[in-house]
Amino acid sequence: MSVRNQLTAAAGISVVLVLAGVTGCSAQQAKDTATSAADAAAQANKAVMAAFARTSDKAQGFTSAEVTMTVSGKDQTKPLTMTGTYTWGREHSYDALVNTDSMGMGKLTSRKTMRMLNTHGAYFYQIDPQPTGPFKDKHWMKVDASAILGDKGAAGLRSADADPTAGLKSLKYASDATDLGTETVQGKQARHYRAVIEADRLGAAGNALTGKDGAPSALNDFTGTVHEVTLGVWVDPRTDLPVRWEQTMGAAKVTMEFGAFGHTTTVTVPSASDTADITQAVKDEQAKRTG
Repeated sequence: MSVRNQLTAAAGISVVLVLAGVTGCSAQQAKDTATSAADAAAQANKAVMAAFARTSDKAQGFTSAEVTMTVSGKDQTKPLTMTGTYTWGREHSYDALVNTDSMGMGKLTSRKTMRMLNTHGAYFYQIDPQPTGPFKDKHWMKVDASAILGDKGAAGLRSADADPTAGLKSLKYASDATDLGTETVQGKQARHYRAVIEADRLGAAGNALTGKDGAPSALNDFTGTVHEVTLGVWVDPRTDLPVRWEQTMGAAKVTMEFGAFGHTTTVTVPSASDTADITQAVKDEQAKRTG
């Protein structure tokens, strides 16, 4: 598999990582945008904002969730699907299965679904041992998140705010919020809300989406131009927990459905001796494209 194809696959899956914290504001960011946030909230429907606050508070009481995601992006022929468990709190991580074809990694595994881990700021992809080359006798491939998101973006998504529910915190900063009524999701009656957040309110994650601060263009190739993020959230009124989250960023769209919420699980890093680290190769390829 060429370095170019490795980069393409890593860029696609990076959107899943961005999803985990792209709309999450740190305490400092929230303080810095307090004035504009207050103005936006004053113009929004108070009942909607109250619902967002309840859902955010309830979701933040947990540290893991079973999730199913679908990701599509610019020029992507097949949506990427992912099912697994996210864990957050001290560190963001996940253990999931992803459809191999949409990853463009069919030459590295005979499995229809590829196991993927994210922990300690890196992606790990389970592959079949190859007879020659950098993947010879290796069962795992590694790409550091900084190769895709840049050092600042990767650091931000390793923070305590990086979790699949972090975006709920930022709904209170939406410039437009609407209650779209009741719909059935996963067999449950859920309240559907829509909100729009300007990309320049999203701190480091927003810079990664807009290409500011030297963020790698691989992510921008996937999303296209991003000026704002449109969010849809479906909430179970009996529990105040989200059952579906939909996020549109330029040409990219991510849909996440939540199963059970729970507590911290541990993702074990594959052994270094059984892992091919292609981080530098991805960075070198990226440097050629942006140079």
